[in-house]
Amino acid sequence: MAGVSDMFANLHRRRLDWSFRVYVKRIFEHRFSSSEGFTLEMVLQDSEGVRVHASVPKALVNRWVGVIKEFKMYKMSFFIVVEKKHYI
Repeated sequence: MAGVSDMFANLHRRRLDWSFRVYVKRIFEHRFSSSEGFTLEMVLQDSEGVRVHASVPKALVNRWVGVIKEFKMYKMSFFIVVEKKHYI
């Protein structure tokens, strides 16, 4: 992965100007209920092999569903880093 890019091992919540070159390992839809719609969930991997879970919020799913594909490499920017959430 050529070029200047950030690594997942350096992630923290105080920074907003992230730029990652990532490989999309897995994409799946997570539906909370039939009336609420769904989120787009992904497992991303950087060039060092570190993997993270990423979510596209419900409001933006229609923009990205079908555009981002599994087993492809992308440059992704403007990440917002949040605490890990546990769904029950």
